[in-house]
Amino acid sequence: QYKGNIQIRRDRETAEALLAQHLRDEEKRAETQARLQNERAEVAALRVQSAELVDRGDYEGAMAFLDSLALQYPGYAEIQVDRREAAGKLDRQRREAEELARREQDRAISQGRAEAADLVSKAQFQDAIAILDRLAQQYPDHPAIGADRAAAALAWEQHIRDEEERVRRQVEEAAVARGCEQAAAFVRAGDYQGAIANLETLARQHPTYLEIQR
Repeated sequence: QYKGNIQIRRDRETAEALLAQHLRDEEKRAETQARLQNERAEVAALRVQSAELVDRGDYEGAMAFLDSLALQYPGYAEIQVDRREAAGKLDRQRREAEELARREQDRAISQGRAEAADLVSKAQFQDAIAILDRLAQQYPDHPAIGADRAAAALAWEQHIRDEEERVRRQVEEAAVARGCEQAAAFVRAGDYQGAIANLETLARQHPTYLEIQR
């Protein structure tokens, strides 16, 4: 009977130890579940904050926030999903900004070139070249601006030559008119030899004026 009591006591102690271990395991499991639930709640709340940054268009801020979050909670794949989405939106935002800037550049260049062309057509070459020089400084990689400037400079040079020729012709025509008037005065005075001599001198000075010969 004594030996039986000892065995019973041992069995009871073993059962009590197993029960205590089971209770400790359950307590630890409950603590782990509670910690995971709290962690999930924290991650969810922080993901909401990153989503608010995305909604405001602060994609870089959201990505930096999510990078920090991923270091704190490395086991949450949804953090990386959020980051990829923010990165995609940032990339799209940059492409749209680049496209907008390109369109604005094309508009500014087209407008400036049109203004310069209009000034060239009005013989306002200096103003046209000034506009093209300013455009070339702003957009040095646009070859059409340089081509327009070269054409405007050539047109200006041609305009100067044309003006010089026009003035020269006016002076020559005035000289020929005066010479013819002098010859006519000689004729009216009956000095035909004087008239002929005057016209011959005038013809040598201005050989392209055939009317002198007549």
